[in-house]
Amino acid sequence: MKTRQGFVSNSSSSSFVIVTTKEKWNSAKKSLEEKVGKDIAAIIVGEYGKGTNAKVLGQDALVFSGIVSSKEYGQNAIDKLGIEDPDGELSMKAYEEMEELDKILKKDGVSFVTGDGY
Repeated sequence: MKTRQGFVSNSSSSSFVIVTTKEKWNSAKKSLEEKVGKDIAAIIVGEYGKGTNAKVLGQDALVFSGIVSSKEYGQNAIDKLGIEDPDGELSMKAYEEMEELDKILKKDGVSFVTGDGY
């Protein structure tokens, strides 16, 4: 049997679009924090950024779009928040839990969420 030593990269990425309201976004963040914990939720939300205010079908909306990658997922948010994650466990856990935010938003009856790859 061959044993591989050293760093092995198996990253994947997916694009996403979220269209929601500020109220639904704030509610989803709170629900996410209750489900996965404060640090993990902060990392996940940090990956989506602040969003852009827009009018969608004449209504005020908050729009997020971009690409999420498993490689170094959450590192920017971890750095900004000053969270200690020397072994990468928090970022790995956040990557595993990121679809929870999508599930919460999809249930609210208002938000539109799309993504591929997870």
